[in-house]
Amino acid sequence: MIAAPIARPISAGTLQRLLKQHAFFKNMSDAVFNQAQRYAHEVECGPETTILQHGDTSPYAWFLVEGSVSLAPPRGEPHLCRASDPDAGYPIANLRPCRYTVTTTLKSRLIRFEQSYLKRLAQPSKATRFSTANTQGGGSWQSHPFAVEVVRMQQQGEFKIPAMPGISTRINQAMSDANFAATDMAKLISADPAIAGRLISMANSALFKRHEACQSLQAAVIRLGLQQTRNLVTVLATKGLFAGQQSWIKQPLQATWRHAVDIAAYAAVLADLTPHINREQLLLLGLLHELGAVPILEQALKFPSLQSAPGIIDAVLSNLAPELTAITLQKWDLPEFADAVKQQENWHYDGPGKEGQSKVNPTDVLIVAHLHQRMKAKNLTGMPGLDEIPAFQKMAALGLTANVGVTILEEAKQELAELRALLA
Repeated sequence: MIAAPIARPISAGTLQRLLKQHAFFKNMSDAVFNQAQRYAHEVECGPETTILQHGDTSPYAWFLVEGSVSLAPPRGEPHLCRASDPDAGYPIANLRPCRYTVTTTLKSRLIRFEQSYLKRLAQPSKATRFSTANTQGGGSWQSHPFAVEVVRMQQQGEFKIPAMPGISTRINQAMSDANFAATDMAKLISADPAIAGRLISMANSALFKRHEACQSLQAAVIRLGLQQTRNLVTVLATKGLFAGQQSWIKQPLQATWRHAVDIAAYAAVLADLTPHINREQLLLLGLLHELGAVPILEQALKFPSLQSAPGIIDAVLSNLAPELTAITLQKWDLPEFADAVKQQENWHYDGPGKEGQSKVNPTDVLIVAHLHQRMKAKNLTGMPGLDEIPAFQKMAALGLTANVGVTILEEAKQELAELRALLA
């Protein structure tokens, strides 16, 4: 039987003091806490007090502020969550029916909320003010003429899709020959000295577990293998698409490329938790997942007023670029990547894995990479709790927790620094 600890009303000031550092409430206003007190109670429990049982349909959400709790699944080892852990920044075991039996392991202090109220805390986007020519406009980003034009062009297929770089096309054609070898690959790549030099640097980097340094292009190709060499040449050549030679779009193009590099580094490190997923495949997916931003930003040049409305550009790229990226990757004969980029920030995505293997697939890893990038930027407002993100939960079964996630962010620093240096 579930113990019934006493729940006491809590003041708005105490609520804010206890929860303002929790990720879920990080950017909430004083007004939110003033309203929230009507839906919240403070609960103190002794050790070994059961808060939730597996299968529970309780209407309450729980936040841990002192002590620790054990989350025990029906099968497998229980997970300990301490008040100081990143997990405690979100509602504990918030899915219903509950997936765990949650029991205090120490004297603990928790805040109990009505779940219906928490769901209302996800605020709709604020109206945006913007200028077009000599007039003032307002409303959501979708009403800006730039967004309207991007949608129209997508629907009518008018965007000029970025072509695969010439060197990649030549390599793909040459690899159709069954006798194609490392010497042939090296000869093709040597026609572009800049790419050849960076490829050798990549082969010698920690990203590819270097041992003895490669002294020649052919040695680098042999170490990497033909398929991986082809993929990396595509990445190195693609970087030029984000160079931005025209006017003010150079900055957003370069910012988009830096974001792709960050996601690629996180995805590569996360892939190490999933033995059946190739880390180099995730590195490539991360680096190519923003290709759709290139033609959209080129179209932005027709709207000079966007220089003073970066929020509109960010919203258009976030919401509309993935579809264009998917079209580009289909054209580049990378259909498995095309499906993944459409879901890159769909926190509720729950797609199948490979038959007979873990349910984790490359899309899951890409989503969790974006989650870690948000964690690093402390940009989690309005996001669901970790136990409500299926991709994270799939990887949790392989050992990923919020604490491990913090470690991954640290481990990714070296790979991120190397990638930035190699792809700058």
